[in-house]
Amino acid sequence: MRLSLLSLALIGLTSTLTACGGSGSSTSPSEGETPTPAPSIEPSVTPTVMPSVAPSLEPSLEPSTEPSLAPTPEPDAVKIQIKPIPDNGGDVIITPAKSEYQIGETITIEARAREGFIFNGYSSGELQTSELVVSQGLDLVAEFVEDSQTVVDISSNEQLHQAFTQANQQGGHTLLLLADGDYLLNSTFVVNTPNITLRGKSGDRSKVHIAGPQYNNMFLVRDSHFKIEYVTIGGAPLRESGFIRNHVVQIQGERNADYFTLRHSRIIDSQEQMIKVSTDSSNPDVASDFGLIEHNLFEFTTGEALWWYTGGIDAHRAHNWVVRNNTFKDIHNNNPKPGENTALTEGAIHFWSNSKGTLIENNVIINCDRGIMLGLGTSGHYDGIIRNNFIVTNKDVGIYLSHASNTQVYNNTVWLDSNYANAIEYRFSDSVNNHIANNLTNGLIRQRNGGQATVEFNETNAQNDWFVNAVAGDLHLTKAIDSVLGKGTPLEGVTTDIDGQTRDAKAPDIGADEAQF
Repeated sequence: MRLSLLSLALIGLTSTLTACGGSGSSTSPSEGETPTPAPSIEPSVTPTVMPSVAPSLEPSLEPSTEPSLAPTPEPDAVKIQIKPIPDNGGDVIITPAKSEYQIGETITIEARAREGFIFNGYSSGELQTSELVVSQGLDLVAEFVEDSQTVVDISSNEQLHQAFTQANQQGGHTLLLLADGDYLLNSTFVVNTPNITLRGKSGDRSKVHIAGPQYNNMFLVRDSHFKIEYVTIGGAPLRESGFIRNHVVQIQGERNADYFTLRHSRIIDSQEQMIKVSTDSSNPDVASDFGLIEHNLFEFTTGEALWWYTGGIDAHRAHNWVVRNNTFKDIHNNNPKPGENTALTEGAIHFWSNSKGTLIENNVIINCDRGIMLGLGTSGHYDGIIRNNFIVTNKDVGIYLSHASNTQVYNNTVWLDSNYANAIEYRFSDSVNNHIANNLTNGLIRQRNGGQATVEFNETNAQNDWFVNAVAGDLHLTKAIDSVLGKGTPLEGVTTDIDGQTRDAKAPDIGADEAQF
């Protein structure tokens, strides 16, 4: 919604306006085999712009005898909702703070940018208000932008391709704001310059869909600080399968592409792993550092993968990445066609090839072959944290540590919707100094092939009726379970549960949910 001076007057705004800115201008892991990756294909980088009965009336049989209805009375109270986009760019403060406001009531609104951002207006960037006489409910977006970025509004395929090309040519530092609609990439977008952001303007990821080209990846990231926010990305309508040929996004760690961010988006329909972090094994000193993936939905719209060589996030030699508050659905190879490989998919979340410092928390994994994996085959992981996750797998293990050391596996809830015996595995003799505590599962926590861990305060005999809907991924407790409530041990860094509710500091619950009974 664009707010003009006239439209603001119509909703009762006063003329008092203020500005408030920020600072500054084939095989399960139970068998130990490593999947063989498909070869990486370099995309073409030259963009070519894509061209963007009256009903029959039945006669009335009888005249209406019902009395006319009185006009619907105007509400006495309404809601004022203003959503900051992005949610880490600033805050909107409404005074007084209430759930509803009376018609005629005067309120003040302040949009306060956080460090590194400036306020860009309510949806349109025209102005900001300080005082409002309430005449109707409001549902607005408060727009914040990084203070170093040039803002480009985009509403067509042609504009998207042109703006992206210009951003690369002009050294980046560009925010591409996409209006609601459908967009189609006709070739891979190669990010060769730092600090480009691709964001849905409305803040609603369901209203902006960017589909991919016929071949290769959608995005190939070769520089740092590339961000994708509030959009749906994936799918390739020009392919018979409808799936991206390779990855939705590939981040090239071998080119030192750092600080990748993916937030509040929906990632769909790729033949291979949706998000790929690649590396060059001959240059181990170069890696992708400090990635952030949060508040996203990863899913296949067909309800299943095309084949086994796929996954949600597949990261090689990634350092200090954070994966939190995401949902992963239907990453499984349950129905291969006759003659196709029946192997498992990779995990919904998989960091390996000597990745380190990965934090994986507050995620929900539903109906996937495997859940969270650190390491695989001969490739390891160091200093990982896996906590407060709901995990439902339909074929294999929920949490898998392979050649993984110094790992904290805390307060996860794992449901095996299969006959697989082990909910959590730690495997091989160089898996050392691991701590597995406060986890709630319906399967074993098992040491294999000499793996080492301290295993304590876990409950491995969970029952289906303990949970709201286990198979659907809702692993919140429905009743007080004596072996769960208050039976955990306090752990460093685990002060809240998967919902952000505060845990008991002395006797926390076991599992991801700190129950409120």
